[in-house]
Amino acid sequence: MNKRLITSFLVVFLVLPLLVFAVDFPDPFPGGTPPDSFSLVIRRVIDRIFGYIWLFFIAFAVIMFIRAGFMYLTAGGEPGKVKSASGSLLWGIIGVAVAMLAFTIPWIIFEILN
Repeated sequence: MNKRLITSFLVVFLVLPLLVFAVDFPDPFPGGTPPDSFSLVIRRVIDRIFGYIWLFFIAFAVIMFIRAGFMYLTAGGEPGKVKSASGSLLWGIIGVAVAMLAFTIPWIIFEILN
């Protein structure tokens, strides 16, 4: 694989969790101090990480659907290009469904454990 691509992924996945701590989110306990529990801290960190990952995913999904639409428009009726565009659109939809499931699973687990 391309070394630049691997380096980019490593930087994103190693630096992204550190950026989460730099953001000041609104206090979920405005009336008082939150309970000092480890699970609450972990939940806040995971929520922040998923918030940023969700934004990147949405941007990527929009770009990929625009690309699939562009592929349809430029296919010119050629069966190979139309098949490639429809495959790209199908895999984009499958990717959105899997990502939504992946972002929902931690929420379901937290609700079951609480």
